Amino acid sequence: KAGFIGLGHLGRARQGQGRAAASQGVDLILWNRSPEKAADLCRELGLPVAKSLVALVKLDFSVPYLATPDYQKLFR
Repeated sequence: KAGFIGLGHLGRARQGQGRAAASQGVDLILWNRSPEKAADLCRELGLPVAKSLVALVKLDFSVPYLATPDYQKLFR
C-alpha cells in the first residue's frame, strides 16, 4: 500500500504520478490538509482519502509533496 501526501501547489503537479500508479494497480491512498481538494481526484480514480496524515506515514511507502511543516512534525 502506498500513499500520496499533499495535493496542493506541489502535489497538483504530481497528480499524473498518482494516476499512473493507480492504473498499474498500486493500492493507493491520498491525503491532503484540505480533504475537499483530494476528493475530486479520489473520486476520479476510485481511491480513498486518508483521514489523517499519521495513517499515511505508517504505510509501506509514501510520497510527500508538502510546502508546509506538517509532515516534518511527525519526525520530531
